[in-house]
Amino acid sequence: MINILRDWRDMLNWKDFEELVVFLWSLWNRRNAFVFNKRRVEDDDLAGWVSTYIATFKATNTNHATANQDVSQSFQQSSQIHQAQNHTIWCPAEEGVFKLKTDASFSSIDFNAGLGVIIIRDHRGQVLASATKYLEHVASVDDAEALAAVEGLRVAMETGISPILLETDSLRIYNLFARDKEGLSKTGSIIEYVKTHLATRLQVSYSFTKRTGNTIAHLLARRALQSQENFV
Repeated sequence: MINILRDWRDMLNWKDFEELVVFLWSLWNRRNAFVFNKRRVEDDDLAGWVSTYIATFKATNTNHATANQDVSQSFQQSSQIHQAQNHTIWCPAEEGVFKLKTDASFSSIDFNAGLGVIIIRDHRGQVLASATKYLEHVASVDDAEALAAVEGLRVAMETGISPILLETDSLRIYNLFARDKEGLSKTGSIIEYVKTHLATRLQVSYSFTKRTGNTIAHLLARRALQSQENFV
């Protein structure tokens, strides 16, 4: 894990690296709170929490008044964004249903892709699992988005999570899931595999969200493409 973080530190700008480290640290703390204390740490918007935490930390540890003022403004802005996201972006699943968010980052130059998966617990928003996967020889962005769904459902199956609300920010992929029959393209074949071999076993339903509602999965997908590493 340390080697992966070192690689990401060399590849990412400092702001992105900060957000990644705080995000992973938050997931680990949430996991420990549940495993050792049987306590769920709840937060509707983990992305907003990460931004707010970083701004708060900087404001607390900055010695210069002018820097404090700038960070304070950043904190207020991130808090406002967080509040706005709670009202306009976060849409919890019904009680007893697990929301699975997936996304893909695709390179049209070398036809590689990074897949991002984050599984969120129904109405409480508790993060139960996250994963990234790097793939080579991916034909299109639609294939990458469909494969992200496959990876997400694989993680869900391994962790015993069901039923699933699979949420994607790709309208084309959502429409393919919503159809009764898929086309003969490779993407259609992947969707058919999901429906035939995975969806029925996990009781999967589908929904569409805008990119702003899929921030963390997008971040994980971008990291996977840049680092070329797999992480669960």
